[in-house]
Amino acid sequence: MGFYAGDPDVVTYLRAVRQHAGLMVPGPVQAAAAVAYNDEDHVTAQRDRYRRRLELLSDALSAFGVDAPRPEGGFYLWCQQAGLDGWALAERLAAASAIVSSPGELYGEAGSAYVRIAVVQPTERIELAASRLAGAN
Repeated sequence: MGFYAGDPDVVTYLRAVRQHAGLMVPGPVQAAAAVAYNDEDHVTAQRDRYRRRLELLSDALSAFGVDAPRPEGGFYLWCQQAGLDGWALAERLAAASAIVSSPGELYGEAGSAYVRIAVVQPTERIELAASRLAGAN
């Protein structure tokens, strides 16, 4: 169950395609989705979970000498370390803590000095990576 929003012409077109393709959502699924969409508790819990993970890893990376500012939204840290390109930093983080990161160059030339880290692992795994970083100093 999902929804789309945006340009009115595109939304109108997508609605027509769904109707003619036979992609109707069954009534029980619609009822369950209505309940889920009206519940913000899970949204708050997930937001807090990611905020904690971002804080934990950002602080550990900063103590390790990596510039890791926290985003205002999302679950990615974009990090850099003076004197290293994204590939070298990705290798350093992997060796020190088993953190798997994406060299920023994969997302365009402007990202070549960065790595992108997704804090999507369970909090216990983020804590383990943070402790490994602390032990590597």
